[in-house]
This record gives sequence, structure tokens and C-alpha cells, in this order.
Amino acid sequence: MNMIFPDSPDSSYLRNQLVSGLYTAGQINGTSGCEEAAAQGLMAGINAALKIRGETPFILKRSEAYIGVLIDDLIKCSPH
Repeated sequence: MNMIFPDSPDSSYLRNQLVSGLYTAGQINGTSGCEEAAAQGLMAGINAALKIRGETPFILKRSEAYIGVLIDDLIKCSPH
């Protein structure tokens, strides 16, 4: 298997629960498009930086941006 199923509360900001400080994006999250990978990379990078600074994660809701829809679908839509 070449992907992580993002199903934890921290998944909405793309932080891995098993490896401290690891944020994931793109194919490992189950997406294959360049745009999806870039959007996830942007959000993962923002939230990794916020974590280092001790700040609150930045989460876009479905109603706020397409990136919010993309990440919400990754978390809530089971690939099984």
C-alpha cells in the first residue's frame, strides 16, 4: 500500500499521528493530480510552520475554499 489513510482529528491539517512532526501531501494521501498535491503541500507546509511557532493550525472549511473540500473529502470519504 502506498498511501496513508487520513482518518485522525489531526488529518484536517495533514499532520501524521504516528510520526511526530510529519506532515503529508499528494500521492501518500491518496491523490494523484498535480493540483491536488500542490494544494495539500501548501496546507501541510503552512501547518508545519504554525506548529513550530506554537500557533493554531490553519484549516480551510468546505464552505471557504476548494482546498477545504479536497482535504475534507480525503478525511471523510473512505477509499475502501
